[in-house]
Amino acid sequence: MNWVFFDVSQYQNQQAQIEIVDQNSGGWGHINADEFLAADSPAHPTSTETTVNLVIGGNIVRSATGPNSEHLSWVAWNVAEFAGQTAQIEVIDKNNGGFGHILVDDIYFSDVPKELANWIDWGKDFYAVNSWNNLPDNQRRWIAWMNNWDYGGSIPTSPWRSAMSIPREVKLETLDEKVQLVQKPIPELRELRQGESCNNQNGLISAGITALGTRGKALEIIAEFKVGTASQFGFKVRTGSGEETLVGYDAPAGQVFVDRTKSGQVGFSSLFPSRETAPLSAENGRVKLHIFVDWSSVEVFGDAGQVCITDQIFPMPSSDGLALFANGGNTRLVSLQIWPLRSIWGSH
Repeated sequence: MNWVFFDVSQYQNQQAQIEIVDQNSGGWGHINADEFLAADSPAHPTSTETTVNLVIGGNIVRSATGPNSEHLSWVAWNVAEFAGQTAQIEVIDKNNGGFGHILVDDIYFSDVPKELANWIDWGKDFYAVNSWNNLPDNQRRWIAWMNNWDYGGSIPTSPWRSAMSIPREVKLETLDEKVQLVQKPIPELRELRQGESCNNQNGLISAGITALGTRGKALEIIAEFKVGTASQFGFKVRTGSGEETLVGYDAPAGQVFVDRTKSGQVGFSSLFPSRETAPLSAENGRVKLHIFVDWSSVEVFGDAGQVCITDQIFPMPSSDGLALFANGGNTRLVSLQIWPLRSIWGSH
């Protein structure tokens, strides 16, 4: 657990508590939360595995740390304040897995920051995409392996491990005056819907948790929210017996997120409990989420499908509850549709 910093300027002069929740069942058993500082600048992360530092006068003035040398993505630093000084690029590699090489292959100056990679899917479990050719009307569709090599051999399923994502339509569309890759669930999936949609409503969602009458291990949810005073809002899916997976929107950060840290069985790998985020601006103050919940997965499509998050989850079969949540304020639910989904395997 590395250095983490919060911008708490908006809470100045208020009382606060640090809350630590530890569900780790492995390792040495201690909690490394040993130093809390208030400062005018954020803490730099400690070098873990692969780190690229900018060093001036023997001091690290900029730092970027990635999970390993294969995954350190484009990073942009504003170095205008150091104009005229001599600097060094320092690469620290403590990665003991993978292919053993360091992917630092392009370093240059520019008047504009480098854009981050536009990930096909921001989740942990969307890998090795396969697409189809020669579909009618030049359509493009694809499907991916829903797992991750970091823990793919350890997930708690038997006799098989992992699954495939739902098939998706893929297009290039102009959104926010730029061309973006857009993914949407194929329309044929609507044939799995059972009955009429329920909970189609418009109303204020107050701070806290609002239980919904619909339950199920396989659900399709389409919801539109109008951002209010809540810092975070969305859904708690597959809830029960202390288990929950959060699918929502972080308004200050401008991000869709999936939090599976309490989703069920998470202790089989230290890399599995996680919170994934994807950048998404709230156009006209509104956010649309299209969510597919299954027995062991969550797939989320933000707005027009320009961002997606795919994550496996392993809750108890009895954890089939569904609720709305809002943190730190309220939000408005503009529309909500929920369908229970039947199995694709007929009577199984």
